[in-house]
This record gives sequence, structure tokens and C-alpha cells, in this order.
Amino acid sequence: MEFAFIILGLYAVDGDTLRVRETGEVIRILNIDTPETGSRARCNSERARAAEATRRARALIDTAKDVSILRSGRVDIYGRTLAKIRLDGQDLGARLVAEGHARPWRGQRESWCTPATAVHGSGGRAGTVRR
Repeated sequence: MEFAFIILGLYAVDGDTLRVRETGEVIRILNIDTPETGSRARCNSERARAAEATRRARALIDTAKDVSILRSGRVDIYGRTLAKIRLDGQDLGARLVAEGHARPWRGQRESWCTPATAVHGSGGRAGTVRR
């Protein structure tokens, strides 16, 4: 069951996580995966792509006249509300996928790095793969 609400103060924490300013509710966009930010990124390329995805999500939200949250009624393991976001009638997740800032969620995190650039956390160097 989906529940739609019109929201005015929505902020992109990163490419697939949003916060409702009025309530502090944290929302995970359903069915997409975006690159990880900060120390969760596995390489510099992933970190840079995450920044691009975050900027794009923020720009789309900030320019939308009509923002709706369609809550699934479920939460993820981090307590985030799982929901679809509609901006002026368009699905935000689908738009981020179409523009190359996200990919469809396949049930587990997949690498955004090539083996040559993969590192673990922020302590590694490009070209080093830690196991």
C-alpha cells in the first residue's frame, strides 16, 4: 500500500537518501542504488560520482513545484522510510537512473569502482584493493 503526501521541505542527504526538514524523517528512495559518499566510497571515482548524484537530486528537488512521497509502509535496516519520490509527477529514482546517476537496486550493493581503482574506505590508495 502506498501513501502519498505533499512535502515542501525535502533535502537530499545523498543521491538515494532524503530528509524531511519539518519532521527529520529519513527516506531511502525505493529501487535505486547510488554511489556511496565519504568513507563508505570504495574509490575516488565512486566518491566523485556520489557527489554528482547528490547535486543532481538536490537540483531536481529544489526546482520542483510539486513534491510527493509515496511511502511503501516499510523501513530498511537503518530505520529509513522506503518510498518513491515524485517531482512534478515524475519518479525521482527513475530519472536518476535514466540520467546515469543511479542504477536499479538488485538486492545488494554493487561496486561503482573498477578493480584498478577500488580501495577500502578512505585509507587506501587508488590501485590498491584490500581484502
